[in-house]
Amino acid sequence: MLIPYGDRGLLIDFSDHDDPLGQVLAYQAQLERDNLDAVVDLIPAAHTLLIAFDRNPNEITLPELDSAASTSETGAAHTIEVTYDGADLDELADDLGLTPAELIKAHTETTWTAAFAGFAPGFLYLRPDQESPHAQVFADISRRSQPRTSIPAGSVGLAGGFSAVYPQSSPGGWQLIGSTEERMWDLDRDQPALLQPGDSVRFQEKTC
Repeated sequence: MLIPYGDRGLLIDFSDHDDPLGQVLAYQAQLERDNLDAVVDLIPAAHTLLIAFDRNPNEITLPELDSAASTSETGAAHTIEVTYDGADLDELADDLGLTPAELIKAHTETTWTAAFAGFAPGFLYLRPDQESPHAQVFADISRRSQPRTSIPAGSVGLAGGFSAVYPQSSPGGWQLIGSTEERMWDLDRDQPALLQPGDSVRFQEKTC
């Protein structure tokens, strides 16, 4: 579904598809490869892709989504060390019928893609590789029924089929499985956000 968004934007809604986010990421990658002159920015979300143009969208002919196109990562690759000491790790693993070690193994064996940003600066929603044998495990994880009023920066969480790292202390309702010393948001860097949409992430258990 195409929805006009101001005088120089177009919102594409993939909600009717079986895998909306997969379609968002595939079309975003396709448009980035095509490098259309008129496209100023691409802003992905869970079900939609906002395209900003330098002119009236009525003057632009967008390509159809190539269903056979690769959705491989278009950004940088990151490895994030995690201490798996999260407050929800044991209970969450038990709810999933796993041991904590098995849940950690699933988290570290999966390649994650930074799908879109939201909630707070530097907070990236990380989508698991849908071909991963662990993908369904993450899909079954819901948010906590009672959110916490304060979650420390660097907390690693799972919820709603995604993983994420809290960039700063904030309230939140994700299931906490660990923590990292990586700074996800740092105003002293040229690019404050460590992750950008399209980047790939592998988590690695910190052993010392």
